[in-house]
Amino acid sequence: MQMKASSSLICLPLIFAWFAQAAPQSSQPASAPDPAELTTAAAVRQLTPEQAALKHPVRIRGVVTYLSSVPQLFFVQDATGGVCVAGPRDRDVRPLRPGTSVEIEGVTTPGRLVPAVVGRLKEPVKITIIGEGTALPAAKPVTVAQLAHRDFHGDLVEVEAVVRSVRNESTGAPAAEALVITLASGRDRLEAAFLAWHGGVNFPPNLVGATVKIRGVFNTASPEKQQAAAMRLLFFGIKDLRTQEPATPPFDLPVLPISALKSATPDESLPIRARVSGIVTLAVPRKGLFLQGDSGALWIDAPADTLRAGDHADVVGFPARRGNTVALEDVISKSDQHPGLPDAPLITPEQALRGDFDARLVRMEALVLEVSRLSEGPTLVLQSGERVFLARIAGPVSSATLDPFRQDSWVRLTGVCVHNRLPDADSPTTPVAANPFSFHLLLNSPEAIDVIRAPGWWTLGRILLVCSVLAVITITAFAWVALLRLRVARQTSLIRNHLARETLYEERVRIARELHDSLEQDLLGISMQLNATDKLLTQPDRARESLLLAAAMVRRSQAETHRAVWDLRTNSDGLVSTLRQAVAALDPVTATHVEFDVRGAPRDLPAAAQNHILRVALEAVTNALKHAAPTRIEVQLDFEDNQVTLKVRDDGRGFDDQRLPPPTSGHFGLFGMRERADKLHGHLTIQSTPGQGTQIQLIVPLTE
Repeated sequence: MQMKASSSLICLPLIFAWFAQAAPQSSQPASAPDPAELTTAAAVRQLTPEQAALKHPVRIRGVVTYLSSVPQLFFVQDATGGVCVAGPRDRDVRPLRPGTSVEIEGVTTPGRLVPAVVGRLKEPVKITIIGEGTALPAAKPVTVAQLAHRDFHGDLVEVEAVVRSVRNESTGAPAAEALVITLASGRDRLEAAFLAWHGGVNFPPNLVGATVKIRGVFNTASPEKQQAAAMRLLFFGIKDLRTQEPATPPFDLPVLPISALKSATPDESLPIRARVSGIVTLAVPRKGLFLQGDSGALWIDAPADTLRAGDHADVVGFPARRGNTVALEDVISKSDQHPGLPDAPLITPEQALRGDFDARLVRMEALVLEVSRLSEGPTLVLQSGERVFLARIAGPVSSATLDPFRQDSWVRLTGVCVHNRLPDADSPTTPVAANPFSFHLLLNSPEAIDVIRAPGWWTLGRILLVCSVLAVITITAFAWVALLRLRVARQTSLIRNHLARETLYEERVRIARELHDSLEQDLLGISMQLNATDKLLTQPDRARESLLLAAAMVRRSQAETHRAVWDLRTNSDGLVSTLRQAVAALDPVTATHVEFDVRGAPRDLPAAAQNHILRVALEAVTNALKHAAPTRIEVQLDFEDNQVTLKVRDDGRGFDDQRLPPPTSGHFGLFGMRERADKLHGHLTIQSTPGQGTQIQLIVPLTE
């Protein structure tokens, strides 16, 4: 974990927390008993914030491990640990030195992480000197990462790490400065501060890059009140800093190829400090820059903004892994040349994803899909081939400078290719420059964008607008057509029903006319035979022949009349009832037994369909009676969900169903049944074998 002065974690209380005691403690009952007195630092540190707010009395004997007057800090450590004493004291602590034995008296106060000791209500902390010159307790050896644990906060510790930087910092008091040393161990960082530093104190030269051991007390007091001391390891002087491995002067280091740093696998250790050289291809204000050499390019943390694009720089810094890549941190640099930017190759998105183009200056041609003005900088959404990527301009840019780069412009960009990578957990030895899954371009300025072709009139927005209008027109046309089709369907249904009624009416009129004519002729013939019989009474044989002929004509006329009556019925009682009555009327006048069977749930059918089915049934029965001489005829009507089936079976003499008589022979019965089946869009089948009877089946589909 990196220890930074801006962290919000607080280990010790505010220096001025003593003034909070002046506020009335209304939340505590007036009759609550006083807590027991605490006599060790561990007993204070183990309190929860709620318990520390109860103002436990404290009396601790220990050794002063650190003190400062600007800002006022005072740490006391006994055999159980260290604790901070804050607020006014009853005596001047300047004569005290680290190692002095003291006794402090006060009460507890809550801190953000670890409680501290302050004076009682409206009283300062009482300090009693017990002895001077006592040796300091042994410093606990810890790592930078272990200082994140509260068990070491306020204790005297010793840390071994590499010095990353040394700088002066104001403590907030007049003519007072602190010396701040940034340390690092792996990915963990720590700041150590010498608050009593002044220019006369000499530190070892070339401290940056050296491995040191530093002794002090880690303080997590409020950064709002102690900017120079908060979240830092506080040490008292030069004697607390020991060099373990001295640093090589930075520019005496050999120049390393950039590719040697970037090709290192995660299990290979990077050098503590490295020197590289190359040309600055892009500088991001207050953040850093990209440096490109002969063998590659990488990111440099250089917030000082001392270099600009086109400078040749000699850079010394500390290599650090950033995900799956490497960057230089805490750098120093020098530059004495400005050769300008290197040549940028023209590449495609597929080439941009190759490892050797990471952090390098390249050129690309793409189509502008969108221009966004984000807070971190203007961003262009681009497309080249099938890949969409981003290009961002480093630094502030006015909106007017982006006007030439309109949507659907074709542009050529010159910028740094930055890979976005995901770590490959399955391949720990994969080089850090591998496995990019996307990339984006960083541009120095709008001048790095050249418009190759301005957008035509048919922009995406206009195309979408025209398509939207056409879509609305098409939908409206389809809706109008659907409405017209519905109206036409309704009118067609009305016309069809009207035509069916008219056709049925005309058919009945025609049949009635024909029956009238035939019956009149039959009656006329019978009348003539009877008249002839009257004249032939003197000739008994001839008179008998005439009577027999007249009787035959009467029977024939009766059969035709009986059939015509059923054909001319209006069928108002429904198909089942009408057909049942017609079949029942045949038994008394024929020697053949006719049976009628209905299966399924009967339903109402259109008049035309009902009439056609009825006529097919009667025609089949009549044909059987005339030609087959059956003893039994079965008529079956099946009502199903989607069709009606009519079956007429007889046990007569039958015929060869492969040799049906043509209509030209004068036998129209079977031909007429087929015509009626076609009108119903049905299917008529005739099955007959000589001597085994006949079956006629009509299947009529039912539609809405």
